[in-house]
Amino acid sequence: MESGNNSNMTTIGGVTFGGGLPPEPNKAPAPQPAQNTPAPSVDQNGTITPVSTLPNTPPTSNTDFENAPLPNALNVPLVSPTHFDDMNTVNPTVNTPGAPNPQMNGQLPQPQPIHKQSTPEKAVKKASAMSVVFGILAAIFLLLAVGGLVYGFSVANDLAITKTNLNTANNIVKAVEETTGVTIKTAEDVPVYKATTGYIYLSNWNIKIKMPSDMAHLSYILNEKDYHPSICFNGVQDGVQYFPDFADVAKNPGRMGCLTRIKTAEGSNDSKTGLSYGTLVFTDDNDYNYFYTDATYYSPTSDAANRNLEQTAIQIIKVMLTTNVSKYE
Repeated sequence: MESGNNSNMTTIGGVTFGGGLPPEPNKAPAPQPAQNTPAPSVDQNGTITPVSTLPNTPPTSNTDFENAPLPNALNVPLVSPTHFDDMNTVNPTVNTPGAPNPQMNGQLPQPQPIHKQSTPEKAVKKASAMSVVFGILAAIFLLLAVGGLVYGFSVANDLAITKTNLNTANNIVKAVEETTGVTIKTAEDVPVYKATTGYIYLSNWNIKIKMPSDMAHLSYILNEKDYHPSICFNGVQDGVQYFPDFADVAKNPGRMGCLTRIKTAEGSNDSKTGLSYGTLVFTDDNDYNYFYTDATYYSPTSDAANRNLEQTAIQIIKVMLTTNVSKYE
């Protein structure tokens, strides 16, 4: 349908409603609707109610009429508003995956952690693993306990042995103090008992003493803690079939002849007693004199056999201390 005035022209079937410029001369006129096509009705709000479809596709039923598209100014079919009622709509409050949430200021939603559900198989495996761990720990604690017990027994045994050794050492010190009359406070106080052959070397004195070859059971006591240091001997002539008491250092300690070291500034006599220090053997370069001190007999005169053996042994020791002493560097 078309009005007589171009400004009020209305075209149905794809032509823009309202006024407009006439078609240019070189362009073909717009297609006209069929003569039998009724015009659409327009209500007071300007809403167009379609009554027909595009040319050449007239509706054949009410269903076709309701589903037919509407034309617009751009000649593009529009879908009837009632058609949108049958379509699924998207809830505006539900975010499409990967789309920003308006309530999150354009930020993408963060992935949420997935909580794994425990299964009976996993629980059994976990319990088995824990049982193995506890078993290993129990074995370790058992080994440590056994080791600690063994160590405790070992320490107790060592303490018992140490206590026994200390008691033995104390008994030895007590015996030496009783026989020698020397009070022992430190290791240096212990008299030296030696039986040796060859030479006796006294490094602090820078001398050596040649041991006689015809002497048996020879021993000596070196006392360097006294104001006048000395070395004293015991022994018996080689070949004697028994061990006499005078040769026993525990019974007659160092009384068969001594060599005493005295500073030359003190002279040859004791200033307190006026007695001689003995027979001068030699003087060293360190301003010391060495004196031989005679023995004190242990065997009584009534015991002629032991007295004679003792006298012979004393004579051998005297020769050793007066003629077989020399310096060494």
